[in-house]
Amino acid sequence: MLEIQNLSITYQTNQSQFKAVEDLNFVQNKGEIIGLIGPSGSGKTSIIQAILQILPEESFVEGSIHASSVSYIPQDTFSSLNPSWTIGAHFYHFVKNKFPGLSSNEIHRKISDLVNSHFKRFNLKENILSQYPIQLSGGMRQRVHIILALIGDPQLIIADEPTASLDANLKNEITSYFKEINQRLGISFLIVSHDMEFVKEICTQVIFLDKGKMKEFSEKSKFFSNPTSEIAKSFLNEILLSKRMPPQRDSETLATISNISYEDILKISQIEFFKNDRIALVGPSGEGKTSLGKILAQILKVRSDLVFSKKISVQYLYQDYLGSLNPSHSVFDIIAEPLKVHVHRGSQPGIAKFSKDDIDKSVRKIISQVDLESHLLQKRPSQLSGGQQQRVALARALISTPDLLIFDEFTSAFDLKLRNLILDLLERIQNSQEISYLFITHDRQISDTFCYRQWRLSKGEITEERRSSTID
Repeated sequence: MLEIQNLSITYQTNQSQFKAVEDLNFVQNKGEIIGLIGPSGSGKTSIIQAILQILPEESFVEGSIHASSVSYIPQDTFSSLNPSWTIGAHFYHFVKNKFPGLSSNEIHRKISDLVNSHFKRFNLKENILSQYPIQLSGGMRQRVHIILALIGDPQLIIADEPTASLDANLKNEITSYFKEINQRLGISFLIVSHDMEFVKEICTQVIFLDKGKMKEFSEKSKFFSNPTSEIAKSFLNEILLSKRMPPQRDSETLATISNISYEDILKISQIEFFKNDRIALVGPSGEGKTSLGKILAQILKVRSDLVFSKKISVQYLYQDYLGSLNPSHSVFDIIAEPLKVHVHRGSQPGIAKFSKDDIDKSVRKIISQVDLESHLLQKRPSQLSGGQQQRVALARALISTPDLLIFDEFTSAFDLKLRNLILDLLERIQNSQEISYLFITHDRQISDTFCYRQWRLSKGEITEERRSSTID
């Protein structure tokens, strides 16, 4: 099924080497569901890329991998879809690639079978086949990827953070469905996840990685009840997010936004942000949470007369963070980009608002705040782990000191230790900079313990607004 022997992966950049994976050995048999877990940067992404044979060119691989009939559910649900293809076109091409001898009519019949078998179960309507990826929510794209992964009857499915962008109901549905196809079809799963409740619920075994080395490979029950390595014990101690009693927010208004209307999705008369605010925007997948966030950041243009009571600076942190990072730029250039834009927009031509030294100091200061090491500054986004890519996006947003930061499921793929560190960081920044936060999230621990208020979006309107500490 899957056998990895003496696998080591090294990245070569600018005359320096970084070993992402070192001497990994394990065997996965038919029907097993293995959780691949560990802190951000521990080598999980590199292992997946090696199995799928999509490692970047600057990588050097030692050892061997033997795998048969593998499908993949990516973490980055947007960049992995072709933006110029409809969802129906994706299904057509996936079926055609898996079954090259089929006629067009036979391909459409198989698509019809997929729709009948899976769409209703995943709460997807058939009309999404005519829509483009950008028109779907992150949760809807995730469900599409799961169905695509089943085409061709794979023996092994690699799932990278499969529940990260799903609400509680859909997460339970995905868990139930993975179990069903595992038992009914004998499909094995290799699951990368920071959601330990999901791992405990679905996995039969767990591999724990740290700094590229496998520290534990054991039965699920043994790992969670009695891990043998100190690093694994420390990792598990971080599972429960520390309860935070947020201080009273500032009552001074930052801005009100009125007349928010978008197609048939949103119709909101007015919302109000306060200085130092923390708001959780919650609701079922597909209700328009991401659309509202992009409208507030003026990324998504609307025909209605959107009214801001005052001009504010808004930065948006994408759920599909990798798609927001220029793949040809270094980490340094990506983070420095907002400051370089200010240079070019200086009030006097040819006079820089920030010198090169200022930019260098600012970048190095911000990466230390988001727990990124300086040796990563010359790397490209593809050379980073998922957690590192997210922190690059966070650093880029923070470096321009915005009034409002909007996080679209931004902590969903963080490991628990990093999530706590990021929330501590955001708390410190808020206390010193009078910055407000809007979290688009399905994570109750974030909405209930970190935010002051909760907005529930349903049927295009904010139907509920209560302090998070009072939410049932």
